[in-house]
This record gives sequence, structure tokens and C-alpha cells, in this order.
Amino acid sequence: MSDQDRIRTGMVGTKAADATLTDFDGRTVRLSDYWGTKPTLIVFLRHLGCIFCREQVALLRQRYADLRAAGVEVVCVAQGDHKTGKAFSILMDLPYPILMCGDDTAVFRAYGLGRGTLGQLFGLGSVVRGLQALFAGHRQGKLVGDGFQMPGMFLIDTEGVVRFVHRPRHAGDNYDPALILARLPEIVGGGVQPVTE
Repeated sequence: MSDQDRIRTGMVGTKAADATLTDFDGRTVRLSDYWGTKPTLIVFLRHLGCIFCREQVALLRQRYADLRAAGVEVVCVAQGDHKTGKAFSILMDLPYPILMCGDDTAVFRAYGLGRGTLGQLFGLGSVVRGLQALFAGHRQGKLVGDGFQMPGMFLIDTEGVVRFVHRPRHAGDNYDPALILARLPEIVGGGVQPVTE
């Protein structure tokens, strides 16, 4: 594994960073409120206008019932205020919570998610994926927050341990939650080693 891959997939097997955020009704919640009761898939979104993020939340919506049946909760984290989060949740018909961090991206940094490079945001991989998302019916929306912020996906077990990490190589490098479902016993069951992607 290269040094870059170690940075990208680090944290697996370590304690997850907790954070205080706001739900779309304006209530203060902690990430640990979710993983304290069941394994939780935390999905960090670049910004709510991002075409790739809209594609990602649609994939999660399609698999949400299956994830819940498997005992996994889903929570998204995004930039902006709770009113923006509520409008996005209604627009995208989200059955799972979205938590807002305002304009403070410290929670993204705590999970190793920094600002993307020009290549990550506008390189060939992102352009190709953007066209695919567009042809699949997803649309770019209004930028809310830092448009250079990178996304990520983390599965946290009930002990607060990171069991799965996906830090995208570029802005459009979404991870299909169906793959997490297929590998769930490997990821959280029976003391098997955690997984990185």
C-alpha cells in the first residue's frame, strides 16, 4: 500500500471522532448518538449542490431499507444550516437523517477529509463521472459551503470503532452501499479485520 493510500484509508480500527452537529429541525445531536445504538454508516457530502453528492444520497436511499434490515443506520453530514438541510432532505426524499455542520468543516478534517486538488475536482475522472451522473438524471445544484471540500464514507460500530473507510480518489468516486451490504459480516462481524477501500 502506498503512503497516499495509507493516508486515504487510515483510521480503520481506531476510535471514531465524535462531533456535535445540528439536525434539520435545529436540534443539537452528536454522531455518537447514532453509533451508540447500532453500527452507523456516516456519509460526508462535499456540498448539497454537488451532482455526485446527489447521486450518492440517491444510492443510499435505494439501499436504506436493506441497510436498516441488516442493522445499520445511515447518517449524512453536510455543510450549511439546518434550514438548508431540511430543504435538501425534502427535495431528495431522504429517509435517513442529515446533520449540518454550518460553515465549520472541523468534523470533515477529523475524519481526514480535506480540500480537493484541482485534479480531484476537475480532472478526467470527475468529468467522466459527472457526465454519467447527469445522464442518469442527477443535477448540479447551488453551491452551499466550500466547493473544494472532499466527501467520504465511514462505518462505525457500536463501540465507536471505525470499521470501514472510503475516501474518494476524486470528487465523483462514490461508493455503492450495496457493496457494504455484501461485505457487512466481513466488516463488523466475528472479529474479522476491518476493511478499507
